[in-house]
Amino acid sequence: MALSRCPASPAARTETGTLYIGTYRLPFVVSVRKPRPGESSYDFIGEFRYLPGPRGLPLLKPPFGSIAAIDMNTGEHRWRIPVGRGELFPAIRQLGLSERMGFPGRSWALVTKTVMIVVQMGYFGSPRLAPGGTRRIADLNNFDPHLWVYDKASGEMLAEIALPANATGAPITYMADGKQFIAFPVGGGPIVEELIAVSL
Repeated sequence: MALSRCPASPAARTETGTLYIGTYRLPFVVSVRKPRPGESSYDFIGEFRYLPGPRGLPLLKPPFGSIAAIDMNTGEHRWRIPVGRGELFPAIRQLGLSERMGFPGRSWALVTKTVMIVVQMGYFGSPRLAPGGTRRIADLNNFDPHLWVYDKASGEMLAEIALPANATGAPITYMADGKQFIAFPVGGGPIVEELIAVSL
C-alpha cells in the first residue's frame, strides 16, 4: 500500500520564513501485471486502486486535503487548514457533518504580501483504453471547483469564488495597468480548457 501525501507547487515568503505547501491523504494499492495483448508495449504495467475504509468512508482521518504553513527556521507547523470539501463525498454527507474536511486532491498556493490564494485540481476517473487500444488514459473530472483566499498569517478564509472548472496548474501573478492579477489554467480531458484571470 502507498500513502499519497503529494505536495504541489509550494509557496514561500522569505521575510517571514514561512513555507506554504499543499498535501493530501489518499491511500491506494499499486499492483504490477503483464499487459493484455495490445494494451501496452511495456513488459509490465502498474495499476492504482483506491483503498477505501469501512462503509465507503475514507480510510484516514481528515483533513483529506490541506495547506500547511511551516516555519522554515524551526520546522514547526504554524497552522494547517483543510482545502476543498471532503464532506461532499456521499458516504460522509450521509453522516450529516458540516465541518470542512478537505478534498484529497492536488492544490496550489500563491502568496502575496497579505493573502494566500489557493486553487485545487479535480480527480481522475478509472483508467480506460484510448481508441485503438494502444494506451491507457484517465478522464479528469470536476469536484467543487473554487478559488479560495486566506489570511496568510492565520489561515482564516477571507473569500471563496466559484470557478467553471477545477484548476490544472499553479497560479501566477502579474501587473497590468497598475492592477494585480492572478491567472491559472482550468479544465482538461473532456472539460473545456481555459485560462482564468482574477484581479485583486
